[in-house]
Amino acid sequence: MSNDSCKVCDAEIKQLEKLLACWSKIDEVFNSYVNVVTNIAKNAVKDGQIHEGLELLAWRLETYSGFAAGLGSVASGAANAFMSEIENVDLNLYRGR
Repeated sequence: MSNDSCKVCDAEIKQLEKLLACWSKIDEVFNSYVNVVTNIAKNAVKDGQIHEGLELLAWRLETYSGFAAGLGSVASGAANAFMSEIENVDLNLYRGR
């Protein structure tokens, strides 16, 4: 095998595609966590250093909450496109095109 050869395991790429598609669920869980921290700061711990810390944490979490939105979908699509390209190369190679 030459240095420019590449081995691709279809099953591993398909599994990666499935894993990346789950990112939206992770984003939902993260947003739920933001809501929990915000509610604790507003309703349970209404003053003091812990309250201030919770508010700061909630603010920071909200800052990052939209950061990865849609990222999993894009990555999953890239993995799928990669597999499609590999399949096309395989078809051309083995069918003699």
